[in-house]
Amino acid sequence: MFSKTAISELADAADPHRPLRRRSGSLATLRRVVTIGLLCLTTCAIFSGSVLYRYLLANYDIGSGSLPFDAQSILSRCESLQLLPGPPADFYSRSRSDRFQPGTSPVIIRNATIWTGFSNGSEIVHGDIFSHAVV
Repeated sequence: MFSKTAISELADAADPHRPLRRRSGSLATLRRVVTIGLLCLTTCAIFSGSVLYRYLLANYDIGSGSLPFDAQSILSRCESLQLLPGPPADFYSRSRSDRFQPGTSPVIIRNATIWTGFSNGSEIVHGDIFSHAVV
């Protein structure tokens, strides 16, 4: 029924104190196979990436691209970023504040603290302010 070698192998396997035998070279062979497999996968990935990159570059023509629908507003914004900040050109010729709303009643502020900006910003005046459509 069972051969003597099969019975002795079963007895050896059942003995908990006996170290397990490994086949010689099986771990090294596995390492080689895994290494070669990873090398092949890496080579395929690099080749596929380079082919795809060349294909995309060959089919992309820089001169044939269309402009965005709001190209003029984009260019205007770029130009405005180069300008220095300041008041509009008609600022000093105005007769009233551009924030004034018609029909607004005059306002008086009592006991106000006013920073004038003189003396390097350190001059402070205390007083009343009357405001009605002024610049």
